[in-house]
Amino acid sequence: SVLPPEMVLWLKAKYTSHAFVELRNCGAVTSADDFNDVIKGVVAKSPKYFAEHFWRATFYLLLWGRAKHLQPFFLKELKRRLPDGTVLDGPSLRPRSDYMVEMDRKAREDALQKRKEDACWVAWDEAEKLRKQAVGKLGPEARAIRRAAKIVAPRVARHLRTWRNVAFLGEPTKPNSGEEGLASGSGVPAARMLQGKAPPAVERELAESTAATGADGLPTGLTDVLVARVVCDSFEVFRATFDALCAPPPPPPRPVPQVSDPTDSPEGDAAEPRGHIISLRVQRIVNDFHPDQTGAVFPRAARVLLLACFSVCPRGIGTTPVQQLVEIEILLPFTSEARWLAEYLELDP
Repeated sequence: SVLPPEMVLWLKAKYTSHAFVELRNCGAVTSADDFNDVIKGVVAKSPKYFAEHFWRATFYLLLWGRAKHLQPFFLKELKRRLPDGTVLDGPSLRPRSDYMVEMDRKAREDALQKRKEDACWVAWDEAEKLRKQAVGKLGPEARAIRRAAKIVAPRVARHLRTWRNVAFLGEPTKPNSGEEGLASGSGVPAARMLQGKAPPAVERELAESTAATGADGLPTGLTDVLVARVVCDSFEVFRATFDALCAPPPPPPRPVPQVSDPTDSPEGDAAEPRGHIISLRVQRIVNDFHPDQTGAVFPRAARVLLLACFSVCPRGIGTTPVQQLVEIEILLPFTSEARWLAEYLELDP
């Protein structure tokens, strides 16, 4: 949504020659030999889904190259905004080699998608059984049963969580599917599948799956290419950091034409003659401290995740900004250890 329309156009049209030019311009690949090495790695990793993997790798490398350009400006903007009492970790850039695991990520997303379909059927079946108990009963007793039927059991709701483990608060609904049965394959009951981890592989063709894919056909879930973590000393500093990062950016200055001598312009400096217009706007907030999140996150492991649109535009008339989604985590000193312990022991509230 933040990429230039012309870039989205060639990505959707799948122009390979344009892909090389754009990756070369953003610094994701250094030469034609480097681009060929990427292609050979994709072929060796996923020969069956080469086309799908290649364009997922291209999209990741494109975001990686743009994030590498934005990284120093992102650091400068965070240092300007953060109050005293904070420790900044990053901004860190994901490894360039992560383009090799894009098909693995899609396979995991596909498996979790099937798990979610199974969980929807389990929640619906349990709700229907509970509603049948209200037949023949009147008054408060029937209302209590119908009210309880609208609550999804925690052991099932944990598989219905949305982006980044956001707690599921909806009611049981019948899955909108053509098959009146469980979504899991191989005859494995959904009740058994919900007890373990997501399967490492999936049965249907990944090229036909909509997992990790947006409505426009482009990959999704790559907002963590550029990530910064802010550790706050206290809750007061935590709140001040949140307010500072969520504050709107100042209005952009009036564009000025480029000058040949930096000293002639009050806007410029020796390092960057025209300077840059930097903008950071928060688009989404995931607050683990919200009461609705108590069933998804341990209190000591709670943090606030900000999904923001970061933009850098050179000063001047007719310039084009480089903008991308970035993530900012606001943590307390003990949060990282608590999250690591919960993940290592596979604990769930």
